[in-house]
Amino acid sequence: MGDTTALPLDDDSVDAACANMVLHHAEDPAAMLTEMARVVRPGGVVAICDEVEHPWEWMREEHADIWLGFTPELSASDFVQDALQLGPGDILFMFTDGVTEAARGGDPRAGLFGVKPIISLLKRHARSPLTQLKHELLEELDRFTQQVYDDDVSFLALRARDEVTA
Repeated sequence: MGDTTALPLDDDSVDAACANMVLHHAEDPAAMLTEMARVVRPGGVVAICDEVEHPWEWMREEHADIWLGFTPELSASDFVQDALQLGPGDILFMFTDGVTEAARGGDPRAGLFGVKPIISLLKRHARSPLTQLKHELLEELDRFTQQVYDDDVSFLALRARDEVTA
């Protein structure tokens, strides 16, 4: 167990930071994202998978959820702009658990897609157009699941622009 807002790692010390179903347990999600970005080297990957907003209050008690998921309609007041700063060319990739928990051939007993293929894909396509990244991730998921899905498969990929010199 550790503090998600004070990771025991040096700045720029890892290639990737992944949080799978952790953000909704964080007291300060923006601080957690900032801390993940702090430890990742320039050009590295910050990958987050979490719940979409839902009404199930019982999860606060039974699962110790602080947040009942996150809405795609976040406003600037939800996360301040300087909470997470990507360097030129960095990619922020967020996804639902339907991506990591996609089952091989539709059968969870046969294995789950997991995080490793996502990180590998992000590294292979660090400079590729995001549309190519999207296309290849969906192809890999379809091959793995044989196009049998029991959950949503949603993700968001954002790339910081390279600095423009005048």
